[in-house]
Amino acid sequence: MAFNYGRLLMRHKILGLYAELPVAMYFRMDLNTYADIIPRDIGALFVTPSARLNIFSRPGIQPLG
Repeated sequence: MAFNYGRLLMRHKILGLYAELPVAMYFRMDLNTYADIIPRDIGALFVTPSARLNIFSRPGIQPLG
């Protein structure tokens, strides 16, 4: 399971600076081994905050109104 949240922090002419928070979760899984030197199961959660700089961040087509 994974999701990503992104938010526009600021825009200057054609550049846009975004903050993002990608999250991935790996549920518990049985490792099925006969050796007792490793865990029986494993699970993981990855959270990696990041920043992204987009060129031409404005929409290309805008409705008239």
